[in-house]
Amino acid sequence: PPEIKLWPLIFRVEPLASRPIQCKNCWRFGHSVGGCKSNARCSTCRESHPSSKCTATAEKCCLCGGSHCADNSDCSARSREVQILKVIDRRHCSQREAIDIVRDRAFGYSGITARCTSSMDSNLSQAIETAVEKAVSKAVDKLISNLSDCLVQILSSQIEQTVQTSTEPEVLDITSDATQLRNVVLDELSASAGKAKQSGTQVHLDRHSPQPSTSTCARLKSA
Repeated sequence: PPEIKLWPLIFRVEPLASRPIQCKNCWRFGHSVGGCKSNARCSTCRESHPSSKCTATAEKCCLCGGSHCADNSDCSARSREVQILKVIDRRHCSQREAIDIVRDRAFGYSGITARCTSSMDSNLSQAIETAVEKAVSKAVDKLISNLSDCLVQILSSQIEQTVQTSTEPEVLDITSDATQLRNVVLDELSASAGKAKQSGTQVHLDRHSPQPSTSTCARLKSA
């Protein structure tokens, strides 16, 4: 963030600038004495001896050849190292890429333009690939969700139909059974009436008389 607010105070925030690390043994940048694998060099006369044992009166930088010590803040090698660190901090790139960018700046605008274009193309391709992957993943997730909902609805419908079919009561045609039972009873009574007539007894049968009730038919049928 550009600033931090701690009421009633406001603090401005700036990115931390990296400082050059200079070896006190070989006087090169990028490492310290503990990681140095080179021979000792004098920071005053650039000869191969420790600086503490130098007796020269004229100064000569062992990095750029200028008339100053190797640890001078105006050394061109130090300025170049500061530029490299600024590029690394700003672009978050590797040291090798930062060195190439600084070198291209020194040789002209065309070189750095070509390098920046290549870097932009690479970043753009990576951004497009990331966006496509996210879009495909989102579409697949939505498709799976829709299919799951459809399957749940289909299974629920089939389960309801199965339950309704298995629990549907058996419907009996009571009227038809009562009519058949009535006809049987009348036939039996007709036969009995015929026998009674032969014996001199009169019996009157009415086939259009009211039908027996359902409860009566059920009792007769069970009997």
